[in-house]
Amino acid sequence: MSAHREEIESAGGALFAIGNGSAVMARDFVAQFSVDFPVYTDPSRETFAMAGFKRSVLFFGPRTFKRGRAARASGFRQGQVAGDPWQQGGEVIIAPGTELLYCRASSGPGDHAPIGELLTALHRFGDPNAVDR
Repeated sequence: MSAHREEIESAGGALFAIGNGSAVMARDFVAQFSVDFPVYTDPSRETFAMAGFKRSVLFFGPRTFKRGRAARASGFRQGQVAGDPWQQGGEVIIAPGTELLYCRASSGPGDHAPIGELLTALHRFGDPNAVDR
């Protein structure tokens, strides 16, 4: 996502991440991957539950390995697992206040929403003529 940070911010959004490990693990993640946006942690995983993100050990399949190969070919490497490795994530866009604009749960590791979907949701929020907000 950090590769798209400028696009997200120019559409009126702010990028941040929520993990489920300890504060020390979050700091290590930021340092290890040179993350330049805010990273929070919720070891209780309450935010994951509120977003409908599942905890599952049954996500390893052909798509998971295909995504892993693609990530590795792009220069990404799996670091040490921290927090709950079975907790799946996703993407959420919330307008100022509490209006939910977009929510998509990942189906497994490496499954991320297309940036176009996220930008469309952000632009729709900023468009006073949008009907399907």
